[in-house]
Amino acid sequence: MDHLIYNALSVIFDNTLAQNVADFMSYIVNGLAAVMTISEIRDMVTIFSAAAGTLIVIYYFMDMAGQASRDMITLERLILSFVKLMIGIMILIYLPEILSALFTIVHLIYEGISGQDLSDVNLGVKFWGQNTFPSWETVKDEKIVGNGIKAITGNLGAMIICMLTYLTGWAARIAAYFLAVSNAVMLVTRAIFSPIAVAQCFEDQSRSNAVRYLKKFAADGLSLAVIAGILYAASRLQATVTTTVLHASGITAVSSDNAMEIVSNYGLVAAILVINLGAIGAIMKANQLASDVVGAH
Repeated sequence: MDHLIYNALSVIFDNTLAQNVADFMSYIVNGLAAVMTISEIRDMVTIFSAAAGTLIVIYYFMDMAGQASRDMITLERLILSFVKLMIGIMILIYLPEILSALFTIVHLIYEGISGQDLSDVNLGVKFWGQNTFPSWETVKDEKIVGNGIKAITGNLGAMIICMLTYLTGWAARIAAYFLAVSNAVMLVTRAIFSPIAVAQCFEDQSRSNAVRYLKKFAADGLSLAVIAGILYAASRLQATVTTTVLHASGITAVSSDNAMEIVSNYGLVAAILVINLGAIGAIMKANQLASDVVGAH
């Protein structure tokens, strides 16, 4: 029971959700940076680029045939079609470098956001006499309500609140983990198949499809930065709400004596639950927000 109360307090005060997800995503982003440079990925892009080069030539002749069937062939149109062909081929030749540059940009954006210290939140509260929230090993000998059957049955309502607080924190964490890994896999997959999409660069609609594909590649990478931004915003909002509620309740220190009072503060717990659930909802829309930023629809 004491450990459960401690876990609920850690969700409220320790900001473990944002910090743990940020640490996990740093591993993902650094892994992506390494994957995007390995020879196997570049070799696969090169293989698809060869097939895409053939497609570009086919699309070129299809474009010429279409113009001829409509009696639209002029010297200007011939030059324009040839320029499109050369541009498409040049993009295919330098596609690995283009993808690397796009990923570098979104990587820098992610580093700029994730570089914020999510744990550096001053609540103006002491925890068992310390300025920072302590580890379980430090306070496990401090008795809050005990761990026997009597302690559990006598505080059943508080136990349910603690479980809900802890589980919503984990739900938000799992949602962020899932989306980060999913987008990382999608980012690598988009890089591999990008030559086929870029080959569609002749007709206006096809060209927009090629540009849209590269925008979606950038959006998948940017979504990781969006998740980091959501977690940063949620952590700051949680800190502000927690500070306001605690000061209104006259609480300036957390100890074994008032731990039950804090986790039984329905206003505070409800606010934390809503913030965590809101963070989950925002994280699930990270892809949509990233697509809006780069104009990939």
